[in-house]
Amino acid sequence: MKKSLILFLFIFFLSFLFLSPKVQAKEFMSFYKTTYEFDELGQAIITQEISLVNQTADLYVSEYALSTVGSDIFGIEAYDKEGPLKIETTKKEKTTIISLKFNEKAVGKGKVLSFILKYKTKDLVKKEGNLWRIAIPKLANASDIDEYKLLLKIPTKFGKLAFINPSPKEEEINDNFTNLIFSKDDIARFGVIASFGQYQTFNFEIKYDLENNNSVKTIKKVPIPPDTGYQTVYYENLYPEPEDIEIDEDGNWLALYSMEPGEILNIIARGKVKIFSKPENILLSQKIDLTNDYLDQKEFWPADDPKIKEIAESLKTPEKIYKYVVDKLNYNYDSIKNRQKRKGAILALKDPEKSLCTEFSDLFVTLSRAAGIPARELQGFAYTDNQQLLGLSIEDDLLHSWAEYFDKERKEWVMVDPAWGDTTGGMDFFSKFDMSHFVFVIHGKSDQFPLTPGSYKTPYSPKKQIMVSLTRDENFSDKKIFGLEGFAPLSVFSEKNSLINVELKNLSGFSLYNEIVRISGDGSETSFTVPIAPPFSKFKISFSLKPKEQMRDYIMNLYISSEETNLPLEIKVKSLLLRIGIFGGVIFVVLLTICLFGLKKQKQIIN
Repeated sequence: MKKSLILFLFIFFLSFLFLSPKVQAKEFMSFYKTTYEFDELGQAIITQEISLVNQTADLYVSEYALSTVGSDIFGIEAYDKEGPLKIETTKKEKTTIISLKFNEKAVGKGKVLSFILKYKTKDLVKKEGNLWRIAIPKLANASDIDEYKLLLKIPTKFGKLAFINPSPKEEEINDNFTNLIFSKDDIARFGVIASFGQYQTFNFEIKYDLENNNSVKTIKKVPIPPDTGYQTVYYENLYPEPEDIEIDEDGNWLALYSMEPGEILNIIARGKVKIFSKPENILLSQKIDLTNDYLDQKEFWPADDPKIKEIAESLKTPEKIYKYVVDKLNYNYDSIKNRQKRKGAILALKDPEKSLCTEFSDLFVTLSRAAGIPARELQGFAYTDNQQLLGLSIEDDLLHSWAEYFDKERKEWVMVDPAWGDTTGGMDFFSKFDMSHFVFVIHGKSDQFPLTPGSYKTPYSPKKQIMVSLTRDENFSDKKIFGLEGFAPLSVFSEKNSLINVELKNLSGFSLYNEIVRISGDGSETSFTVPIAPPFSKFKISFSLKPKEQMRDYIMNLYISSEETNLPLEIKVKSLLLRIGIFGGVIFVVLLTICLFGLKKQKQIIN
């Protein structure tokens, strides 16, 4: 007697579950080809081409059930070789169950039942800022499936592929689509996460509350988010404006404020940041001081500890160190609520179950340095949809810590995030990096300073000082503007070489790199290259000037210019010959007077 069975397919948009309580793997072999074709609005048409090969003589599949949780599907179609299938839909709260009844009966060993199921959804794509983010659910119970092929068809109008995890087996662009192909093993653990676009953009507002408790005037320094190899920062406003911005050895931007005794200062930095998946600023990504400063041990990075050295010698490479840290430590959300203090690498090894992001980065940096690999820590903001972290960050500034090592072959700094490697269940944040990490400070020469934004508070400061949000606004001002702060000397002599020192200020709101500044006037031109000038920073140029003689005092009109700035510089020229003539005339008159007086006196003596 032939027996019919029902094959159930449960789909959760966080994971795929292929469950068959009555159909065993030995009874049927299954082959799947699933295609996700997205349109330019983010809607997906999902086509599943499924073949079930009967391994028995008296069983056959009569029904197929699909269950979706947390997603809205519509436009359902299904058919086998004999035509459309009967479809029944049942909804229970957030769950939709779709049942298919087959027209065909594949009875007998080796018989194949092939059918196609199509449906649509808008829940797999999200526009986040300037990026399209696609999340394809993972394939669970993959062992029950004999063969599985996944094809993603992404409109080229989404932009270039910026980030993807895991990497596809094949990638090609065809008919206005980017086609990505994956196997069963690729998506069994995590599914597919992909971002398309050139860069991500965030708005930010950061507050700093300073108080000078000293009895003397003091210079206070606060870090503002800097440019790095992976990010470019545009400041709309920094109020009040600092006296200057200086760059420390790690590349941090430090705003300098002069404060009177007892003064309280409330600073607000507003702007936007562009974040890239790969280094865009080669000048910064390749910057490294060829000393041992990035190998030295620190309080939280005891690279010379015997236990650390033993582990590092067994690992040797950055990738093995990354995997060791991810496997060794476990992220503990309760430690955030308990405001756990930073422990450093040694205590992280002793108590791996109570680790926060700082323990992951501290251990990675420490082991890397012990292995002779330059490494440092980054602290800042990380955009996440992790609900546990989002809930904790509503009232407090919940910042993130990750690491960076210097790849000697590529000759550039490479970011890694072992903490996210753990909290995502093992996703690769070593060989790939997303555009969700916004650097506030860099810790390399020091393991603690500068303190990250969010740490500059008075007893009256609110808990939350940092606001970061996605934005699609791309209207960044790219005008390179600088102003004249002053120059010396104000006057020079003609026909004499004089050194003129000019102080300029970058008013652009963004950093200038290798900016050409020209001094022109009187038929001559001199150019200078300014290697780097952060926003609101002052920089100096010096040039030699030898004005022509005009036998009179006059104003020499010079111009300081770049591509988009032209500043007048008026220098008073004092005529050297005129002064020599006057001085000579005075001497002549004096000598003549003396001579005449002498002659007169001589005549008086004769008489």
